[in-house]
Amino acid sequence: MAPRLGFKVLLIAYWLRPRSSAPLKAARSVVPSSSRDQEVQAYLDDEELPGKANAFNDVFICDCHEPTTTQWRSLTSGAGPAPPPRARHTAVAIDDKRLLIFGGIDMKRRYNDTWVLNTKTGAWVEIVVHGETPPARAHHTITRVGDCLYIFGG
Repeated sequence: MAPRLGFKVLLIAYWLRPRSSAPLKAARSVVPSSSRDQEVQAYLDDEELPGKANAFNDVFICDCHEPTTTQWRSLTSGAGPAPPPRARHTAVAIDDKRLLIFGGIDMKRRYNDTWVLNTKTGAWVEIVVHGETPPARAHHTITRVGDCLYIFGG
């Protein structure tokens, strides 16, 4: 018999549409990365791919402190290069000021690179991974459990 896992589900009674102080260039999918201190960060999939999903490398933040005044704003990039535009990647908060992205695709290739964004400064750093690196992939998940990140699928 499988062990029973104790989960509680929190149901939200209504949806709010956040206002945006920085207009989005195109419709896009969002890769939610964290929900800390009532602030949602999203690494958004700036380049249109004809007949394909768009690939982006811009970052927007939704400040959720007060539900009635919630709005999106663009995070200005800090020092260093940003990752190449991509779609169908994963993102996860690794602490209260760092966002990690892995993988994804653009029109030419799949990625297996790892980037970390400092959400306070807007600076990106590409992480050099030692040892075995997961194969390039998209449409996968990444989950943080304690100090470890788990990638599944793709």
